[in-house]
Amino acid sequence: MTGREYRNQMLLVWSGPALVVITFVSMIGIARFIPPPPAYLSAEQVAAIYAARSFPIIFGLFLTITAGALLIPFSAAIAMGMWRIEGARPIMALTQFGGGATGAIILIAAYILMIAAAFDPTRPVEITKALHDTGWLMLLVCYSPFCVQYVAIAIVSLQDTSAHPLFPRWVGYYNIWLAISFIPTGTVAFFKTGPFTWHGLIGFWVPTVTYGNWFLIMFFMLRRAARREVAEVQSNDALEVAEVQPNVARRLYTDRG
Repeated sequence: MTGREYRNQMLLVWSGPALVVITFVSMIGIARFIPPPPAYLSAEQVAAIYAARSFPIIFGLFLTITAGALLIPFSAAIAMGMWRIEGARPIMALTQFGGGATGAIILIAAYILMIAAAFDPTRPVEITKALHDTGWLMLLVCYSPFCVQYVAIAIVSLQDTSAHPLFPRWVGYYNIWLAISFIPTGTVAFFKTGPFTWHGLIGFWVPTVTYGNWFLIMFFMLRRAARREVAEVQSNDALEVAEVQPNVARRLYTDRG
């Protein structure tokens, strides 16, 4: 791996933590959409939230949209690592990247709908609530592309039998758990109260916490792999130099003799 390749790879790897930081700062501190507005709110109550915080919501979600696009380069970094494991036919690597890229589109589309809800506080409250509900439902109900991404990572992680695997086996099991924890988010459309709603423990908090942890876990694994690859290249270069030097010295001695 050349210095340029390493720098490019680390740019992709660092996009994961950047996504987490920007998203949580924007959603918690600016838009104040974490914790989410309860699903049982009336149209008047939802419209009042958007009318009172129109600019912070739009600005916070604008930043979150920017962060959502970073899922694409982060998924590309994971795909490159998986590609080295799979070899010439990186089926799972491509599947993983496709799931991540699709997930980024879903996130961005959901946030755009919420921005549309805040765009015009003077419209009928029913329209604002419809946009608000659609945004939150899209954000959580569309869980399947994310699950495809995590299962692909898990399969490659558990199949890697090399001496120094890219991802330890526990990372594979964590991705399986993450995929399972995302499945209940698809049920938020059936509930307005209780743990399965988009503001509930199972419908929102469990997948949100495991999702944030996933970025940190994958970041450290990818960074470790990149550093190890650089160290291996440097070690091989040093061995080549060590092998060449005696030959050069012997040739010089022979020429002088």
